[in-house]
Amino acid sequence: MSDTTIRFPQKFQGIFQRSQASFAPHLQVARRLLNQLNMPAPLQHVWDYVVVDNPQPSFILLPLLYLSLAEQLGGITPAHQRALPVIMLTMEAVAVMDDTVDIASRRSERATVPARFGVTQATPIATSLTATVAELAVQIDPRLVQPTMHFLRELGALQIWEVEHSYPEQTDWEEWMQHRYRQGQIATEFALNLALMYHRQPLFPATPAYFFAQIMQDIDDVVGLLEQRVQFGEGCDLQRGRVIAPLADACDNNLQLASFINQLWRKKQALLSDSHQTTLQQLNQHVLEAGLATTLDRLTQIAIACEEQTPPALQSWMRDVICTFMARLSGVGLAQTQVA
Repeated sequence: MSDTTIRFPQKFQGIFQRSQASFAPHLQVARRLLNQLNMPAPLQHVWDYVVVDNPQPSFILLPLLYLSLAEQLGGITPAHQRALPVIMLTMEAVAVMDDTVDIASRRSERATVPARFGVTQATPIATSLTATVAELAVQIDPRLVQPTMHFLRELGALQIWEVEHSYPEQTDWEEWMQHRYRQGQIATEFALNLALMYHRQPLFPATPAYFFAQIMQDIDDVVGLLEQRVQFGEGCDLQRGRVIAPLADACDNNLQLASFINQLWRKKQALLSDSHQTTLQQLNQHVLEAGLATTLDRLTQIAIACEEQTPPALQSWMRDVICTFMARLSGVGLAQTQVA
């Protein structure tokens, strides 16, 4: 693959589609720098798979949000460009960690690192990527080190908590979802605050960052159910004992479903067998039927609150970003009136 080839997320339109032509050169320059880094021989084939030959950088929406906010604030400066490889490589380390925790076999139509190289190699690969991120940050701009390492440490801690508290009792679901949204919040803050830093602007407020994390997570979870991603190698939240908004809303609206989920989750490891796949697919449908409308209603309210809590100078930008994410729901067959 050419070292300048970058594939944009085609299922997201709006602000990401409009910016593709202007942002692609920045991503290409960053990719070229990463491709040229010297790796130890045993790591080189992994590096090639994760970075050099990866058509769509992992979690590319966060580097795109970083570039978008920088542009909104007055332009993508040389400092923004220099920091971009650090952000992109950080997200590759995050993807390895995330896919290991989720036991996911596919990401963006490719085998995940744990699936490609084995779970036993996931930890040394993530460690090598993180070490490279730190080394690169020191070389490019030492100010990048603290926010980058803080983000990775906090995310790791939250994912440990998530694994240790899987299959929670329903009385703990609200706390569980707060921890999951917190993961998206610190990722959002990581990207946006670096964009703000190089324009000498104050940090992005925590409240709209948390609201935006809710929007991203809930939309991804709704789309995952509608697209039945579990059939394509992505982890099944019901199977892994993880709470998502449509599930919580469905159980609030249907006590019989809530009781069944509680009984099912008591089986825990038994759920990982293939014999439960039909039951889980049927449950996904029941969750959509009982919880989708409530989740969409709340998403609308969160979107309004997110824009209102965003600093006035950035509200129009935030509205554009929110609309781009909300439009993703229309792309999976939901009527525009349901998404409004």
